[in-house]
Amino acid sequence: PQRQGGILGKKFWHSKEPLTVDFVIGAALVVRSEVIDKVGLMDENLFFYNDDLDWCLTIRQAGYKIYFVPEAEIIHYGGYSSHGAFNQRLFVEGFKGGLYFCRKHYGELAFHAYRFLLCLCLSLSLPFMIFNSAKLKAYIEIISLAWRGQIPKPVLK
Repeated sequence: PQRQGGILGKKFWHSKEPLTVDFVIGAALVVRSEVIDKVGLMDENLFFYNDDLDWCLTIRQAGYKIYFVPEAEIIHYGGYSSHGAFNQRLFVEGFKGGLYFCRKHYGELAFHAYRFLLCLCLSLSLPFMIFNSAKLKAYIEIISLAWRGQIPKPVLK
């Protein structure tokens, strides 16, 4: 099993009691059927990344709590679905999902601010990608996508 390190990971991995958390990753997500009946399934506009974060936030907004349960063990062979060489499509989808998530949960003003900052930060990073053509193409695609704002507007329930 993969354990997250760093400041945030240590708090949870050393707890012996269940803790409420903001979200859990989709590879280790167990949800009661009553919750699914109330909030629905994961948003199909999110592909591969951000779907678990979005769903946990939706579940919390419906009045439920998200728990980290230390005695539960799930073996997830981390990164196998996205493992290996740089995958331009998954990289772009991750940013698209982040933009969609921002627009869905924080509104148009935050979405446009995030678009601007994303374009700025990635543009400043372009010179460092000159020797990595796959990443350079991905950065340019994300900048173009964010600049044009071509992210679907979420349908809210």
